[in-house]
Amino acid sequence: VYARQTYAYGIAYHITGKPEYLSLMKNGVDFLRKNGFDKKTGSPYTYYSGISKTWGPADSLRISQDLAYALSGIGFYYYLTHDPSVLKDIINMKNYIFNYYYDKDFGMLRWCKGTRGEDNPYRKELVSQLDQIYGYMVWLTPSLPDNYRKEWEKDLDMLTNIIIKEFYSVKYNFFWGTLTDNKYVYAKDNPGDPANTNKSKRIGGPHTDFGHSIKTLWLIYQIGKLQNNPAFVEFARTNAAHLIDIAYDDSSKCWTRRFDAQGKIDKNKEWWGLAELDQTTATLSIADPSYARYLVTTYSDWFEHLVDHKNHDIWHMVDEHNKPDLSYPKQHIWKNAFHSFEHALIGYITTAAIKGETFRLHYAFMNDADTRYIHPYTYTGKIVKIDKTVVKGNGATTNYTVTFSDLH
Repeated sequence: VYARQTYAYGIAYHITGKPEYLSLMKNGVDFLRKNGFDKKTGSPYTYYSGISKTWGPADSLRISQDLAYALSGIGFYYYLTHDPSVLKDIINMKNYIFNYYYDKDFGMLRWCKGTRGEDNPYRKELVSQLDQIYGYMVWLTPSLPDNYRKEWEKDLDMLTNIIIKEFYSVKYNFFWGTLTDNKYVYAKDNPGDPANTNKSKRIGGPHTDFGHSIKTLWLIYQIGKLQNNPAFVEFARTNAAHLIDIAYDDSSKCWTRRFDAQGKIDKNKEWWGLAELDQTTATLSIADPSYARYLVTTYSDWFEHLVDHKNHDIWHMVDEHNKPDLSYPKQHIWKNAFHSFEHALIGYITTAAIKGETFRLHYAFMNDADTRYIHPYTYTGKIVKIDKTVVKGNGATTNYTVTFSDLH
């Protein structure tokens, strides 16, 4: 939660240029660097106990997916500032994740290394691989010095190949959320399964939904462009087009959630999945404006039904009749400003691109930055101009307003 909130302040600064958001972000970065990382290993902790006044858990019980998001706040701060002191921590943390969790014989990054409850080293989870890409790597890699960038690009390539080879279903054109052997799965995790025993490769199973699959295809598409890999680009573009068509409900003119355990379309709307469907569709619209036909209605659905107009923020879940599910709080350990703020950022820059307009983003570089390392989030674009303004910010004294065009 700390890291996601820190990331969100960075997005707010990135769009508006208001120094108070950068100051809040810097406070979050300083707090995390001082308290949130294991000094012995460089690994982020994943929670703080107010009772024992300690950070935890033990390193063997830390989840690789959690650690990916722990890097989102400090990673985005480097993306905005190119602060070399922060880069050292990022590199140490990323190296820890890949050295500690990747197992060649296992064939991928492990979920964790110890056992507690349903968490065990034998779980083969899509998000253990995917969220390393999403939580920090795909938008941070182009900002890195060349020696680190080359290493990270190799790891992006490795993770992408693992995801396609191991998790992609040709039959269903989506990605399985888990491949875990049944003997390591708890029956309580499968209330919708008649046998109550099988979680692996199950329709309606954990993380097997339109949101995770479209996010995966979006990231593969972006990695393909980053690495000039036409195979990745074509794989993602072709399969995303098919999935978008399935996920879009023609009657309600909005996105749906997944196939349920009986293979029927679940028309409930979960905020983050809708965000990912919008973001992927908007990205494809840059090269093919015909995709914007979906966004005309899905953006309207987001603003009309996902936004709480009375008390603000975004509902976690809205049913097919557009009634918020109040059993979910609007903020919890997996719901902070991360997805909704990213949705706003991508909507802003892709809409400008679709309309053929320039757009501006704000940075706070510690020194004059080499334009080779300045880019608009997961995209590339032509830098039209850079305006520098002295501001009173925490950790930076100059606002760099960068005007982009020709997004791709």
